[in-house]
Parts: sequence; C-alpha cells; structure tokens
Amino acid sequence: TAKLKVAMRLTFLLGIGFWLSQIEAWKALYTNGIVFSGRSSNLSGSILYVITFMHFLHIFAGLIALFITSIKSLKNKYTPQNHLGLTLCGTFWHFLDIVWIFIFTIV
Repeated sequence: TAKLKVAMRLTFLLGIGFWLSQIEAWKALYTNGIVFSGRSSNLSGSILYVITFMHFLHIFAGLIALFITSIKSLKNKYTPQNHLGLTLCGTFWHFLDIVWIFIFTIV
C-alpha cells in the first residue's frame, strides 16, 4: 500500500540520519580528547566507542534490511498473506530500539 511505501522510506531516512549523527558524535568525542586507544585513552572512553560501534554496525544491518524490504514493497511483493520480510525487518528494528534504550540507560 501507499502508506507502507512512505513509512519504509521515512524509516530508512531516519536510520540514515541516526547513522550520520553517530559519526558526528564520534567526531565530537575525538575533538574533546576522548579517544579509543593510545596514551590519552581511558577504559570508559574505549568501552563507549566499542558499544556505540556495535550499535552502529547493527544500524547498518538494519538499513540494509530496510533497503531490501523497501524495494520489495515498491514492487508490491508484500500481501496480507505474504509479509514475512516486513515482520522480520520490523522485529530487527525493535531489537535495535531495545539496544538503544540499554545503551542510553547505561551510558
């Protein structure tokens, strides 16, 4: 449906926006002397980089899933009887939501 196609594109754009904002956050950390490794690094900063990088990779995987499901939705591949791809993509993004809440709460 048309709503599905719009929602898929919007979600993809929001994911790209989050991805780009994470890159900017790493730049800000680096500018403020919080580095991953080296003489001026510390355990807290290194752990922050590792956790956020893992989330970054999962967002990238989610963007790939969104891209594929978006293309399939544009080709009208999904029906009320055949929507497994959409369900799996949505489940993955909800997993990322939970991970983000965990990261936000801990950090």
